[in-house]
Amino acid sequence: MGAAPPVCQRSLVGSSDGLLKLGGVRRTIRAAKSAGAFPLKILCVDDEPAVLLTTALVVKSAGYDVLTATNVEEGTRLLCSEPIGLILLDCVPNRKALMLEAKKLGTPIILCTNRLSDDDDPDVGLVKAILRKPILPPELVQSIRKALPSS
Repeated sequence: MGAAPPVCQRSLVGSSDGLLKLGGVRRTIRAAKSAGAFPLKILCVDDEPAVLLTTALVVKSAGYDVLTATNVEEGTRLLCSEPIGLILLDCVPNRKALMLEAKKLGTPIILCTNRLSDDDDPDVGLVKAILRKPILPPELVQSIRKALPSS
């Protein structure tokens, strides 16, 4: 077994000059997201490179900023260091660790999978939808729009 996925230990905090900088308290990311302090990005996590690329292209063509990760460790690192507004999560190994970090930060999740295992608990995080692969681009974009907070 590999090492445990990293845990968020950084978040965005304000400074005296009004700029957001990396600091140390998880709840500040949540507050900054709520205040609309910066543009939110969509994090796509999938261990199949072709699917990841296709999903990222669909999301980007719909006008969203996209970050990609091929595993939970990389996804958690991005979640802890970037303003993520939504996670598109495949059934990658150790996904529950990423879902728990997303829950702590108040980041919604869309599960994108062709299967759910017995140990999956869609209530672990803020799961807004479960999409069965293959996912048509209009279905993905519509689900993203429903899952993201209204501007």
